[in-house]
Amino acid sequence: MNAAPLRRCFSREGVERPRTLGTVRATGANDLAAGEVKRWERAAHREEISYYETHCSSRPGDGLDFSRLRCQCQRSVGIGGGARPLIPAPGEIAARDWILYGMPEVKTLGSARVLVVGGGHSAGTVIRELARLPGTQITWAVQKSANKPYDRIKNDPLPERDSLLIEANSLAQSARLRFCPNSVVDAVERTNGQILVILNVGGTREIVQVDRVIATTGFRPDMNLARELQVQTCWATGGAYTLSALLLREAGGNCLEAPAAGVEVLAHPEPGFFTLGIKSYGRRSDFLIRTGQNQVQTVLDSFQQKQV
Repeated sequence: MNAAPLRRCFSREGVERPRTLGTVRATGANDLAAGEVKRWERAAHREEISYYETHCSSRPGDGLDFSRLRCQCQRSVGIGGGARPLIPAPGEIAARDWILYGMPEVKTLGSARVLVVGGGHSAGTVIRELARLPGTQITWAVQKSANKPYDRIKNDPLPERDSLLIEANSLAQSARLRFCPNSVVDAVERTNGQILVILNVGGTREIVQVDRVIATTGFRPDMNLARELQVQTCWATGGAYTLSALLLREAGGNCLEAPAAGVEVLAHPEPGFFTLGIKSYGRRSDFLIRTGQNQVQTVLDSFQQKQV
């Protein structure tokens, strides 16, 4: 996705004056005055500075390009990390109690205004469930610029996946919801009992007023359990290093064509330690439960062979 260049947030002398948002049009019941929008941007800017000063060891002038952090921060709500976003959008930290991550239970959201952010199969599943609730007002924001969110797989061997893609594409092109391709979240704020989201849709910023935001924007494994062990993970996926290299060479993104993984690709430099299940795949989205079951069996078989 092409992103407009963003100037640096920081300089050696300190923090630059916050940007203005430019042309903003409000959607929903209440419009925000230009001064209110600028106040919002300043508040989000301060929160962002505080977040990165807390989580980054470097400081302005130490060689860290904070403009790149801001660019990444603005691309979506809650990048990775599941319920704990790795790179939050401005204002997301303060509003996180009203943002649902992953694939939450949506039955309680009937008649609510909901913004769904993300374009993977998890997002399609959430959209399908929301569309079945009476009175729910849905906005669906995806980074993809096409008029439909998914490309179907010819002769898909997984009929339920194909059914999901067909229904999600149909909903995106229907009047049941508002589909916003080529969209990113610029900022979030919780105020007066609702969430205000500055959504950049094709280069035009607008304020979307909703009751809940659902962020289906990816995930990564929580490896805190092994942080003091000699664990080697892939820098790109966060999965087991040797397995990630194998999948990159042979899997091709097809979950049904996962290569056979011996015990050696599941192991780490830490003696007797293995990463099994979805954590072994890291951020990859092509993991199947049967793959995890095969991994467990592979490791158990290796233990039995050593005992013989």
